[in-house]
Amino acid sequence: MPMSLAEVGCRSPRRQAFSWVEISSGSNRLGRERDAWGEPLNLHDIVRVAGATVLTPNADLDADVKCGFCADLMSDVLSLATPGSLLLTGLIQPQVVRTADMADIVSVLFVRGKNPQPETVALALELGIPLLWAKETMFTVCGRLYSFGLNGVERIR
Repeated sequence: MPMSLAEVGCRSPRRQAFSWVEISSGSNRLGRERDAWGEPLNLHDIVRVAGATVLTPNADLDADVKCGFCADLMSDVLSLATPGSLLLTGLIQPQVVRTADMADIVSVLFVRGKNPQPETVALALELGIPLLWAKETMFTVCGRLYSFGLNGVERIR
């Protein structure tokens, strides 16, 4: 039986209204319904939920996102990420886009308000990898996406 956050020790009145029962029922605060398996979100959803800005013009925002993955070590991306993942990172060098291409990452979301180098954006445009930008920390953006229904790679494997 799912417990509310109040039952697991959350003392914040603001948080007590949002319970695990609400999460497991398949609905969320932003109004999108998802099935029990976690219906894939698309990049339009990611941009809206994360409050992100699209850095690559003409990006395909209809692409489905299977799961999320956060890393600042590109070796972790290569060994652990799943094709179709959204990569959240604070790294802004072109190597991020090269790694995303090799790992079949659907999009890269830069966090903490870090602006990618011009070479990074140019490479992403060349390879057709959408780049997104958010000013919040990785933790905050991940929390928003997870509460909306985006699972991590461990749920997909």
